[in-house]
Amino acid sequence: MIDSGELQSYLDRGITGVTSNPTIFDRAISQSDAYEAQICHLVQEGYDAYSIYEALAVADIQRACDLLRPVFDRTDRLDGYVSLEISPFLAYSAEKSLIGARRLFSTVDRPNVMIKIPGTPAGIQATAEALYEGINVNVTLLFSIDAYQAVIDAYLEALERRLDEGEPVDCIASVASFFVSRVDTEIDRRLQAIVDRDPESQSGMLASCLIGTVGISNARVAYHEFVQAFQSGRFERLREAGARVQRPLWASTSTKNPDYPANLYTEALIGPDTVNTMTADSIESFLADGKAEPSLSLRRDESFHALNALSELGISYPEINQTLVEQGLEAFAESFRSMLNTLESAKEEVIQLHEASVAFQYE
Repeated sequence: MIDSGELQSYLDRGITGVTSNPTIFDRAISQSDAYEAQICHLVQEGYDAYSIYEALAVADIQRACDLLRPVFDRTDRLDGYVSLEISPFLAYSAEKSLIGARRLFSTVDRPNVMIKIPGTPAGIQATAEALYEGINVNVTLLFSIDAYQAVIDAYLEALERRLDEGEPVDCIASVASFFVSRVDTEIDRRLQAIVDRDPESQSGMLASCLIGTVGISNARVAYHEFVQAFQSGRFERLREAGARVQRPLWASTSTKNPDYPANLYTEALIGPDTVNTMTADSIESFLADGKAEPSLSLRRDESFHALNALSELGISYPEINQTLVEQGLEAFAESFRSMLNTLESAKEEVIQLHEASVAFQYE
């Protein structure tokens, strides 16, 4: 995307940030030959598979940050960020997550890089410390309101500590990434099972009404929490010192169910102080016929009722949240393992070619 000018074309059309994750890097490295020369050089330098990945990722992120720097400067550091994820294998250790975040932030060495840390309890603990240290953080894999409230508190606590110690708070940037369509994918399956058992019952009709709505309702309730937190007296002191809000970021906003409109989640989650990460297809779909109208604050009461109705149907949202976090981490971990295996195979191939070349020259 960088070499072809595709990324620049998105910026020219109004895109103001870029994100990455292990799955994206796995596809980029394993399904193209764009990295062959870099891999060959790094192998000859003695890099192992993980070090090769990190070198490739850091180089790409640095170049992307440089492309986004004009956006960063023009918006006075509000936009223009590029996100890079710590290893998913660190997600359950606060100490290791923090060490990983520090290393990546320092190595990329760009003011407009955000380090992605999963929103596990350990990850939220690491997030608070990373923000306190001045590291921009994108907290990922958020599904539950409880986890989101903990993320907001981590952000406020970190900035309060900095302010109390005389450190600036106007240079810290953070977003909280709430995943949307994955919520519906998991909950719709359970709702449909209730409908299939007895569609004419009260439970069956309620479940039928909820199908395809919970992901948006969950995000709207999260946005309500955001507004409450950042219009509070607690944040006012930080705002006066130059702090910015920690914006909600809507992730996984492409529809997974082909029966749903392509712009379902994008159109339903538009409001002040929010970010939406979109796939290329979602961007094109929205530019073609999407409606950019404020929608996040609509039907707020209905959104609360939708979440409450889950418990009436015997569906445990805390249990679903745990399932979704574990599924997300495992998907990233699987991509990470796949990518490392690809790089290990490429490394062995380079070594064998080098050894064959040396042997030929010797003969």
